[in-house]
Amino acid sequence: MPQLPYQYPRQQRSRRQRTTFLALGGMIMKKLFVILTVVISLLLVSPAFAEEQTLAGEVSLKGLLVNVKGDSAKFNEYRDQLDGVYGRAKLLYDTDAWWLKANASDIAYDTQKYQLEGGMWGLFKANAFYREIPHNLSFGARSMFSGVGSGNLGLPGTVNPADPSTWPSSFDYYTERRQTGGSFSLDVVKPFFFNVSAMTEQRKGNKPAGVAINFDALALELPEPVDYRTNTIKADLGYAKNPYFLDLYFMYSDFDNKNEVLNFANPSSLTADMLALPPDNKYYKGGFKGALKLPYHSKLNVNAGFSETTNHVSLLSTDGVFGSTFPSNSFNGKIQTQNIDVALTTNPVAFLDGKIFYKYYNRDNKSDVVTQTDQYATTYVNRLFDYQKNQYGGELGFRLPMKFYLTTGYAHVLTNRPLDTLADTNDDTYTVELRWKGLDILTVRTGYERLVRNSDFHQPSPTYSYINVDGARNFDLADKTRDTVKLTVDLYPTDFMSVGVGYKHKETNYKQLQYGLKSDRSDEVFTNADLMIGNYAQLFGYFDYQQTRRNTDQCDSIFGPCSPDTTWNLKDKETYYDYGVGTNIFLMPKKLTMRLQYDYARSNGNADFTLGSTLFTDPATTLPATANQNNIDIPTWDDYTKQSVMAKLMYNVTKKITVAIGYAYEKYKTSNAQFDGYTLIPSDGGAFLTGAYSNQSYKANIYFATINYKIW
Repeated sequence: MPQLPYQYPRQQRSRRQRTTFLALGGMIMKKLFVILTVVISLLLVSPAFAEEQTLAGEVSLKGLLVNVKGDSAKFNEYRDQLDGVYGRAKLLYDTDAWWLKANASDIAYDTQKYQLEGGMWGLFKANAFYREIPHNLSFGARSMFSGVGSGNLGLPGTVNPADPSTWPSSFDYYTERRQTGGSFSLDVVKPFFFNVSAMTEQRKGNKPAGVAINFDALALELPEPVDYRTNTIKADLGYAKNPYFLDLYFMYSDFDNKNEVLNFANPSSLTADMLALPPDNKYYKGGFKGALKLPYHSKLNVNAGFSETTNHVSLLSTDGVFGSTFPSNSFNGKIQTQNIDVALTTNPVAFLDGKIFYKYYNRDNKSDVVTQTDQYATTYVNRLFDYQKNQYGGELGFRLPMKFYLTTGYAHVLTNRPLDTLADTNDDTYTVELRWKGLDILTVRTGYERLVRNSDFHQPSPTYSYINVDGARNFDLADKTRDTVKLTVDLYPTDFMSVGVGYKHKETNYKQLQYGLKSDRSDEVFTNADLMIGNYAQLFGYFDYQQTRRNTDQCDSIFGPCSPDTTWNLKDKETYYDYGVGTNIFLMPKKLTMRLQYDYARSNGNADFTLGSTLFTDPATTLPATANQNNIDIPTWDDYTKQSVMAKLMYNVTKKITVAIGYAYEKYKTSNAQFDGYTLIPSDGGAFLTGAYSNQSYKANIYFATINYKIW
């Protein structure tokens, strides 16, 4: 399926930044090919490498004509292709001593990639790369604020927050990642080796952020600026010669956010407010990896490491809303981790494989403890989260008669969480898998896994005693059992046909929970098939089905008494399936081929609510007077359908030149209770929104033509 491009309404950004991207892409391509040309020229004229030389590659151009109706941001969520011509190129130069490879794709687009790599056999290798990764969220969003894209959002005097027609800003929600980096490996001093790599990643754009103001009575959606830079360097030095493998490694990363605070005006009170954004931080990790080969086809592996993350954040001296004061105007964060992993694998006899392992992980939070006192002399303290995890277990594999292979395993995980209101957990996992390959044309695998968790919830301090009122606890820490069953069958009846079928069932039941998530169940079926009909055609297809069901009980208020009349139950079900069929018809074998393909995907969700009798009359639920058990359900729970069809004709003009023309159509339709009837200001007046993720349906038509030239 080709990438479906289109033109979308982000003209200000497109015209200004695309010119920059085109120039940048062209400059990088020129530099890459200049370097490539110089190196190849040196190799060609060097007598030392004149014995055997290979030059191969290909160059492709694609022309596009596109028409999109609907939400172009959703259509182009992870792609950026416009009407016009774009291309890609690959080039490989190889001799007995040197090799060099260059790749370029989506030249001058926001998805462009360039990579140059090469080296000298047995001595060294190196590579350099540049790539862009877009994520388009919503185009044409609206905001009452000026200064969108910066850390200061102002509210112009001409704006009436209650009237979106006076809002001045129209903008796009998107982020773009630009990664530049390279690596170098030295092998000339074998058995010693040395590797080093570095990368810089920039992220720029806007994303939606939700805040609650006026004591949570009003929700406000803000355009949060994204202007991040992350620099990363990795290095390792080691020794590799039987029976040893020894490796010392180090990593350093530094994250910089140009806007650590988003300042904005409260549209209700017109007072200044702010939202904290991700702070700058530094991270490093060092460690050792090693392996030792032992008798009886055994091997011992060790991995030990230490890491530290630090940051520094300025704090307000006072909080104007609650009148809080802080003893210090800064916060220093520090988190340290230690890990040790040891594993022993063995194959002492032909019919037996074994493995035992132990893993230790410890997280120490050594950040500042900040005490905050409000105007009522109530004291609040940030509570530091630490935990420690010990894991051990083993596996045994048995080669049985009639080409059966049985694998059994056990793992125990003990996690200690010192913080009160949390729990220590003991997880025991049992696994068994049976594989049969009694026929060359058939492979069957079946497996079962059972997880049993036992939790020990800590006695909470009086300040946090409400956590355990009426059995309300974190479901992810509570006692539970989880059973997983899977089956796969791969069939190859002939060299021209293959069929795969699989099934997976997972069911989790939570214990100790009077309220919260009680159970979670999922089923999945998948198939695929491929058939060659002589030299005339190829048929292929697939089908995937998934269904998830969850059951949740909740008390109307964990602070007050609960009874059947004040509780509610939610049974939500999500069903997803997709299928596709296609064919390659060889109209003229090895000369003219026609490809046809159709794909369909659908997601259907439903939320079935059952409310206690008193909740229908409780003003806090804001239910209409006509509400009853039959009409309070949500039938459109993230529903969508997506269809695509493609027809393509490919012709091999010569062994080196291939041309193709084609047409593709894509349709996406969504219905979601959260967005159906979307308005910037909901009817209850409880929020100011910007249009993020609304109206995501679209239709797209594309016509394309390509030409490809191979070099060898």
